[in-house]
Amino acid sequence: MQMNMNKPLLFKGYSNGWPALHHWSWEYFADLKETMIDLYDHHGDFVCKNLLSEFVRQIDSTKLYASGWRFYLEHPEMKSHFSEPEFSRHDCLKKIPATCFLELLWIFIGGRGTGTSLHQDVLGSHAWLSIIDGKKLMALHPPEDFSTCMEEKIIESECVLESGFGKGHWQFFELNPGDLIFIPSLWWHAARNECKTIALTRNFVSEDIKQKATEHLYGNKLNHLVSYLE
Repeated sequence: MQMNMNKPLLFKGYSNGWPALHHWSWEYFADLKETMIDLYDHHGDFVCKNLLSEFVRQIDSTKLYASGWRFYLEHPEMKSHFSEPEFSRHDCLKKIPATCFLELLWIFIGGRGTGTSLHQDVLGSHAWLSIIDGKKLMALHPPEDFSTCMEEKIIESECVLESGFGKGHWQFFELNPGDLIFIPSLWWHAARNECKTIALTRNFVSEDIKQKATEHLYGNKLNHLVSYLE
């Protein structure tokens, strides 16, 4: 799949054929009775741990968010329920041994009104996100230094999510089950769930941003991982 890796792109119905869309029901997650997950508030701050089954049962009455659950650590069989988009299959991060670095693959589960506030992704990576169930709204903005105006930009992102329209450099996306979005490196983004939602996401480093990711590794004092990307 040849595509511009500098602009976001929404693929409608891309993952409709994934087994995950049929297997990963709310009942499926409620049956994972021994699985513990971390729960976070809207700012991404850790709040508590809880059983996944309990969280799913309470999904309509809590504002906590299961953000970034690395499901494959306890349930590796779930990785067979979806296929990687072609543009993310050559992920330089996969060269790093799992004993040194956990792959950036996770599930997000939350009720209506939950989500993530404005941020850029780890290591300057690209990302893709697909909706398994529910509906997610996203506001995206091209790379820019927001260090002196972060509060203002957070408000702008919330306005985009509320209005359902892009404005200026802001882009708005609505994702439904089977949709997959590509989020380019260093694009700012905020997300809100319109109803209880299950999403799968992968962060990855392709050749075009390998140098950028290397700089982020140094900046995060992960120098020991740099050689794997060379």
